[in-house]
Amino acid sequence: MRFIKCILYRCICLNVASLPWLSLLCAQHVKHCMLDVSGYAIKRLLMADLHPIAIFVKPTSVEQIRNQNRRITDEAAHKSLDKCQRIEEEFKDSLTAIIEGEMTHDELLRQVMKVISIHGNQRSWLTASPPPPASPAATGR
Repeated sequence: MRFIKCILYRCICLNVASLPWLSLLCAQHVKHCMLDVSGYAIKRLLMADLHPIAIFVKPTSVEQIRNQNRRITDEAAHKSLDKCQRIEEEFKDSLTAIIEGEMTHDELLRQVMKVISIHGNQRSWLTASPPPPASPAATGR
């Protein structure tokens, strides 16, 4: 079973134990769940016929990273920016939107909410039966 921490926006914080539970939770409450997950987790959600609104918040410069965290060294900030560029390149096909640029937390929240409002009401065609279990090779076990 895969564990995902799930936070309902302006509601309660829940721990969701599995992808089927996440699917059931979203269907019953007709809400969006905000998840802080890796690119690989986004791909797992897609494989499970859950179609996330995947938003990547990307820093644009080392200075922006340093402004967010004054304790970080220049070297660590460069590594962080390089990692963000690699993540974007590797998972860009799974992302709904990329938000970047210098902005306040309130401006960032407005941008995230704008993306959710645009993509949140789109219908997705889902299969009637659950997908077949992944092979051990596909899951990395």
